[in-house]
Amino acid sequence: MSSDRAAAPSALLLIAALAAASPAPAQEVIAVLSSAPGPYQAAFDGFLKAFGREVPRVRLPARPPAAGARVVVAFGGEAAVQPYPADALLIACMAPGLGARLRHRGPFVFVSMKPAPGRLLSELRRLQPGLKRLAVLSDGRDTAGYIPDLRRAGAAIGVEIVSPRAAGPNGVPSALRALLAAKADAIWLAPDPSLATPENFQTIKQFSWDNRVPFYAPTRGLAVAGAAAAVSVGAEEEGRLAADLARRALAGEELPEVVYPTRTSITVNLESAKNSGLALPQNGLGKDVEALR
Repeated sequence: MSSDRAAAPSALLLIAALAAASPAPAQEVIAVLSSAPGPYQAAFDGFLKAFGREVPRVRLPARPPAAGARVVVAFGGEAAVQPYPADALLIACMAPGLGARLRHRGPFVFVSMKPAPGRLLSELRRLQPGLKRLAVLSDGRDTAGYIPDLRRAGAAIGVEIVSPRAAGPNGVPSALRALLAAKADAIWLAPDPSLATPENFQTIKQFSWDNRVPFYAPTRGLAVAGAAAAVSVGAEEEGRLAADLARRALAGEELPEVVYPTRTSITVNLESAKNSGLALPQNGLGKDVEALR
């Protein structure tokens, strides 16, 4: 009898040890961060905050230990294009310009850096209430699915979308000439790394100032650099959306291939706004708008 009593605590300890060694639900998810400098850590921090628990993480060029994971969350284009098992769901975020060319062998969800179409247009109308015709400047590849949704959202509020494609070495100047002929009221630059070069940015900004056509950018940094304003999606918001998608995937939900953020922030460069002819609403833009003087 005494030996049985002595064995009982040992058995309980063994069961506890086995339970501790079993993979927790979070082990079904791993995070892979790109090696290049960028806001990937901020996005990952936002992911952890929203997900509510730690997950294994790898920063490239270390080899991602994706085997056995049900969900891989990739932060940045470099991480998104790594080879992952076909049975793992890939959630890719912070990878602008990659969406249409992401070819994971298995299921994937792309968290876009482009705001939800309706959200983008409502924020631009907030900056420019008289906006009737918006020119979207992109290379045409990553916006192929976005433009039709933007047109539908625009039709609902009376904003026409024109989209001159900027392709090839002289793509931006020719696209700018086309939008001038189309009499666009404003320009929105899609978050496309192939277009957001220093040279192209200066060309678009000078065109905006010379022709009094407000230039809206996709990131705060470009508003600081001289765009009239930016409607941007923060890194933490990208991470929050990735966490929500990971939870839904683990719960067995069917997910869309692309998710557009609905939480954005506005930054206005007051000097550039004035130079581009943007007359901001007299009643102000609200305390949530950052104004750069």
